Amino acid sequence: IQLFESWAHHLNPTDFEIFAKPYALRAATKIRLAHPDVPVIFFANGGSSYLHLQRDMVAADAFTSLSLDWGVDMGAARAALGPDVPVQGNVDPSLLLVDPGTVESAVKTCIDLAGGPGNRHVLNLGHGVLQQTPEANVAAFVNAAKTHGVRH
Repeated sequence: IQLFESWAHHLNPTDFEIFAKPYALRAATKIRLAHPDVPVIFFANGGSSYLHLQRDMVAADAFTSLSLDWGVDMGAARAALGPDVPVQGNVDPSLLLVDPGTVESAVKTCIDLAGGPGNRHVLNLGHGVLQQTPEANVAAFVNAAKTHGVRH
C-alpha cells in the first residue's frame, strides 16, 4: 500500500511535521496493525526538501519504505536517509519522452546512486507515466531495469 501526501510540495518542513507527518504515521500504524505483512510506502510528492524529517517514518510499526519524487538526486537522498532506509524511485518521468538510450542511462544512474542493484531500492519513476510517453520507451525502462538492476 502506498500512502500519498499529494500536497507535500505546499508544505514547508515545519508544517509537514505538524500537519502531515503525525497523520501519515497514524494511518501507517493502523494499516500495519491490521495487515502486518503488507508493505506500506510513504510518498510525499515534492517533499524531497525535508527527507531528513521522513527518515524516522520508516519503522517496524509504521512505513516500510519511502518513495521519492524526481525532484531529488538519488545520491543526495541516499546520503540524507542513509543506506538502511528502503527507497523507491525516482527517475524523472519526462525522460521517458526522449529516446531509449537516455532512458537506459537514467535507469542505470538511478540504480547506481541508490547504492547499486539490490541495495534496499525499488526502481520506479518519480511519479506516474506521462500520457504521451511512447510505449517503446516504457519497454526501454523495463529492459534497462532488468539489465542494470540485477546483481552480477
